[in-house]
Amino acid sequence: MSTYQATQTREQRSGVFSKSTLLLALGIFLLIAPTPDMTALAELTQNFIVSMP
Repeated sequence: MSTYQATQTREQRSGVFSKSTLLLALGIFLLIAPTPDMTALAELTQNFIVSMP
C-alpha cells in the first residue's frame, strides 16, 4: 500500500467518524432538550445537512 493510499484511507475513516459523531451529538441534543424549539431544530438540521461533504 502506498503512502497516498494509506493517507486516503485514514481520511475516509476520519470523515465517517466525524459524521457519526455529529449524528450522535444531534441525538443526544434531541434526548436532552425537554421541549425542543422546532424553528431552532429545523435550522440546526439544515445547517448540519449543508455542512456534510
